[in-house]
Amino acid sequence: MNQKVGGTAWEIIQQEGAYTAKKKTMYGSFAISKGKKGFTLAFVGTLDANFTKVFCYCKTGYTTKENIAQADFENLFVNWAKNYVALNKEGPQLIIVYREGLSEQQTRRQVYT
Repeated sequence: MNQKVGGTAWEIIQQEGAYTAKKKTMYGSFAISKGKKGFTLAFVGTLDANFTKVFCYCKTGYTTKENIAQADFENLFVNWAKNYVALNKEGPQLIIVYREGLSEQQTRRQVYT
């Protein structure tokens, strides 16, 4: 209901004393998945201190994971940062990026070591 009148749908309230509590932080996460049209690179990252505004990026049609160009990763991270600075008028103090899963090689390394 709050969102329908222009308010925030949800908000994360950080625990006092947490390492990130008083730092301007960007949280992001990306995943690479396979579908009928090839591989997809998807990303979402926070833009504000309450983590209620986000930047999203998605590109599909890669024939293999290895075909995902470095330029596409750079493009998503640069655009995320530009959007963050535009909203906050300054850069973050901390950037945390999560990624989904492990590659086949990393999985083998984890299983066999």
